[in-house]
Amino acid sequence: MITNKTAWVLYYSNSGNTRNLAERTTTTLVEKGWDVVTRSLIDIEPEKMKKTDLVVLGTPIHFWTIPYMAKKGIAKLPDLSDTFGFVFATFGNVFSSGVTHELAMELEKRGSTVLGGASLVSPHNFMSKTGKRLGDVYPEFGKDQPDATTLEEYTNAIITIAEKAENNDRTSFDINRLKSPNPLITFIDQFLPVEIEMKALAPVNFDVSRCQDCGLCVKKCDTNSISKGFDKDKTINQKTCVRCYTCARTCPSGALTVNWTKNEIFLRLAKKIVKSPGSRIIY
Repeated sequence: MITNKTAWVLYYSNSGNTRNLAERTTTTLVEKGWDVVTRSLIDIEPEKMKKTDLVVLGTPIHFWTIPYMAKKGIAKLPDLSDTFGFVFATFGNVFSSGVTHELAMELEKRGSTVLGGASLVSPHNFMSKTGKRLGDVYPEFGKDQPDATTLEEYTNAIITIAEKAENNDRTSFDINRLKSPNPLITFIDQFLPVEIEMKALAPVNFDVSRCQDCGLCVKKCDTNSISKGFDKDKTINQKTCVRCYTCARTCPSGALTVNWTKNEIFLRLAKKIVKSPGSRIIY
């Protein structure tokens, strides 16, 4: 058993989907005898992390791209020369994009040899009118995904990548294979600012009468778009809000509200226009 190899498993997770996959990755590597450091991209301090042999990098797909806060964490990554890389992304079965390719480029830009990537359907984290996540209600939005077969395939991919790293096998992998299976959407997205795309989704609204002034929404907002005023008043900067809806999902009093029906209609329309390719694991 290999005992002297080390790995970083770095991820950003908004609703738990990506974190779950990161934890599976960590467990798989540890069972193979690897020393693993697992960190959220929000919390990483690369300068305090020992040199590694393998970097596994994962994020959700948010508006067809890498989430804002994940990008900030990735920007902190140091030189990764002589490392191997693997990337993964989770999405709610609406749009599969080129995020895995983007992540691979970020690693290769820092000198890592990327050996593969995965894009896995997971429960969509937008809420339904019933108060549950769309992905916990509807199969078409990723209910019960990734399934056992997909998870086994993903685990086998991690094992294969780990074995290549153990053997210092730098057999060429073309990261262009990780590009979006919907090239037209990717092409259009290059010219459509995220700010425009977000306008298609419902904003977060604040009801001061229901606020308990717990401060949780301010703490949970990754983009610092919620500011606290006097008498429980909160101001939401709609220009910087990225519609992740973490604040609304975690507010204990329901003071932050979203027109979830509008969002569901938008997502269902999007699914009619662009067929999801499902989970893809390439290595």
